[in-house]
Amino acid sequence: MFREEPDTSPMSYVRGLRLDRIRHDILTTDDPIGDIAYRWGVTHLGRFASEYRSRFGELPSATAARR
Repeated sequence: MFREEPDTSPMSYVRGLRLDRIRHDILTTDDPIGDIAYRWGVTHLGRFASEYRSRFGELPSATAARR
């Protein structure tokens, strides 16, 4: 599968999938963002927020504000 996606490494794929799932949980639950992130294996919240903003164009808190 990764041969078909030349710009995606396995780790990048997993990271993107994890961010997608975190976003889904932020939008569909009332759980705190930190709890959701830790549940999906995030250990550095600052780096997580930066990667989230790069992928979705907003911080996790902005996503949570739309719940």
